[in-house]
Amino acid sequence: MFRALCAKHSLHCLSQESVNWRGRRLIDCFSVIIRSDTSGQTPTRIVRNRNFMREAAEIRAKS
Repeated sequence: MFRALCAKHSLHCLSQESVNWRGRRLIDCFSVIIRSDTSGQTPTRIVRNRNFMREAAEIRAKS
């Protein structure tokens, strides 16, 4: 859905990272977009990060 909206508004989604928030399900997403007038667009890179909250906790513990 988000990528379709990007295309409608002359944007291209470079990547999307699905993440979890305090649970196991991937319920949110970080997206990186650019204007679609650039040449040589690559397919959207999709990453499913089931360890997002664990990684956040590790970073917090180190800071």
